[in-house]
Amino acid sequence: MKNVNMEEAADAAAELTANERRYLERAQDDPFEDGGIVRYYKQALKNRVHEAVLAAIEVRMRTDFPKAAKRVFGAKGEQVEAMLERVQDAVLAQFDLAGNGLGSHIKVGGDERRTGKAYLYRYLSYRARGQQYGAQIALIQDDPAQELRVLVRYYRVYADAGNIDEQEWFAAGDIGRAQDAYLALLERLAVPRRPQAA
Repeated sequence: MKNVNMEEAADAAAELTANERRYLERAQDDPFEDGGIVRYYKQALKNRVHEAVLAAIEVRMRTDFPKAAKRVFGAKGEQVEAMLERVQDAVLAQFDLAGNGLGSHIKVGGDERRTGKAYLYRYLSYRARGQQYGAQIALIQDDPAQELRVLVRYYRVYADAGNIDEQEWFAAGDIGRAQDAYLALLERLAVPRRPQAA
């Protein structure tokens, strides 16, 4: 899913036909009902409007009509979880995570979602039992109109959020570089390597 916020869609307006501009204006301003915006999106698809217009309708749907968006586009976390599963496969190919006190599955960032700090937050993390330092790779989207980002962090457990030792942000397209940074943190945490990866 390519996220385009309303300003970016408006910037693309120079490339739009008059009909596509009307689609864009309605996507931004119309007080749609749940089913109405779905019909509007399908009509826009049928009329083959510019990608920026379709993206603007998707953002509006994900922001204001999340149930309709889920029906049309699928659950918001499916693509993110697929990305994290590829990272997890790379991690498991190199490291033995048996000592991970946090569990080696994809997790949902509950506090971030409950407090409204993030629209979407999925992550993998590692901290050996009894250790004070951990590592995390997270895919985060603050709201539907924002780009998906990747956070790789090395942190001290029980420290205030302001005391995170290291964090690095990547664009979602740089997931490979983010994965490499996360693998380097696991190495730094002395996570045991799998025999064939040594």
